[in-house]
Amino acid sequence: MSKYTWSTTADFIANGKLPQAVVGDVLETEGYTTEGDGGGAKWQLTAATGVVSQSPAQLANALLNDANGNQWSLVSRHNPTSYSIGMPTGVDDTVLLEALIKSADSLIQTNRSPLIAQPEMCEVTLLSGSYIFTRHVSNSGKVVTFKTDSSVNITGDEFLNGRIDKQGLHINVAPSGIRENSQSQSIRALTTGYSTGNGLDDDGGTFGITDIDALSVVGAGDSVALTLQNKFGRNLRKITGTTFTANTVTYTGVLETIEENITVGSILYGKQSGVLGLIESIDLPSKTITIQKQWYVQTGVSGSIGTPINGEALIIDFYDKVWGANINVIIDANEEVVNGTGFELGVITLQDVSSNLKDQTQPYMWGYDVINLEPAKDASIGFNVRNNWKAGFASQGPDTGFVTLENLNHPSIVGFSHESDAPVAFRSFDSNGNIALRMSSNGDAEWGAGDRTLVHDYRTLNGDFDVRFNFIGGNAGTSGLGTLNATMALLNVIGTAQANSYRVGGTKVVGGQGTAIVDAVGGTEIATINSILSALRAHGLIAT
Repeated sequence: MSKYTWSTTADFIANGKLPQAVVGDVLETEGYTTEGDGGGAKWQLTAATGVVSQSPAQLANALLNDANGNQWSLVSRHNPTSYSIGMPTGVDDTVLLEALIKSADSLIQTNRSPLIAQPEMCEVTLLSGSYIFTRHVSNSGKVVTFKTDSSVNITGDEFLNGRIDKQGLHINVAPSGIRENSQSQSIRALTTGYSTGNGLDDDGGTFGITDIDALSVVGAGDSVALTLQNKFGRNLRKITGTTFTANTVTYTGVLETIEENITVGSILYGKQSGVLGLIESIDLPSKTITIQKQWYVQTGVSGSIGTPINGEALIIDFYDKVWGANINVIIDANEEVVNGTGFELGVITLQDVSSNLKDQTQPYMWGYDVINLEPAKDASIGFNVRNNWKAGFASQGPDTGFVTLENLNHPSIVGFSHESDAPVAFRSFDSNGNIALRMSSNGDAEWGAGDRTLVHDYRTLNGDFDVRFNFIGGNAGTSGLGTLNATMALLNVIGTAQANSYRVGGTKVVGGQGTAIVDAVGGTEIATINSILSALRAHGLIAT
């Protein structure tokens, strides 16, 4: 086998003639368009075609024809670059990217268990430029990492089945498999620094646009230090028309995926039967997938055998919950560390923020902001605390512990709602730790820990009052020994004809006004006294 060198791949396509070369010989170029541009590659002579000067884009493969009509194939290597086959083309790079993936050597997986079937993995590098992909890219059964830099713009990145690694920051497009690949690791950051090196990027700008007209649609001028985004589509990567054995499945159709993108190490899930199987091998011609060892079902007991149902669809890498971020803090029982925080947010503002919390046109600072970005659909809960906590929400030191503000786009219906079987809906403690106010779930309200006052002011709470109730005195061990003082202009008792009364100890003592009694005259005193007594008894002031 002979080895040759040439300045650039493009020049070799146009002018290259090596009449002495034979099948198996290798040519190495120093660049694709110019020497040193990153597109240098090794090519191996495979056949004589008779068609001269054909580029990889023209052949839609990792192949080229020289000026003699000899065909050369890109030699497989670790992490091949897009420039090695003339990408980007400026039109459609889908086919060339598929060819590049085929030419990429598999990575050695040193951090994975040899006991679990693992997919073939590879890396390809997209060098600076604008790439266009118009359909789902076939990965040839591999799990692919697409390495890029900040000068790469991709149109159609949703068609890349793999992980985009942009300057060392991972941006998942379609995660697959378990453990390593099922955790998003999606990080994108752009922050303007005050001086060189003070930000993640030294200069501000707009991430990922290729058309200056897009400046009219990129949104607000936000400086974001860190963005976590886990975009997950419908669970429609399925195989259908299934027939099962103890460790295989044969299928007839696929739904919204490419057969070549079904990879070893992915998990098949039957939603109907609940079975799980990890792919060990794939035979595309016979449409047969072999799973490792057996079908399983989640029971909480290791090794539980599952029974799939013939005909049920299998979802490839099924997820029923999607997290933007998942942070776990674990403190062992014998650790010296005794305090832990899952998430701590510190803010600094040297501006005077507005005291009008409703007016967001004035300077403001939010410590935590939850927003539903799809106004047509209601989200469930903005802040959720689950399982065993001493307190679900604690407010320490702010001017106001809890505020419900108006939102013109979606006005609040209820400011605070207690919806559980907990016996206490609300309680307040005084500075001595005594319960000052408690409201039960059944609607009961209690004031405690000393004398208390309930005040109503018709206008505003400015120190005066219109109605006041004072709860005074009593005994900690005996009921009914306190005093209620009421200060008001008028007390009206309003009820039905039977209940329109004021009672003491359950006995009516004041009722509705009776009929008039005429003044007594000579000889009618006894009748008048009896009428008065009858009225007093009806009124409740004296017993019957």
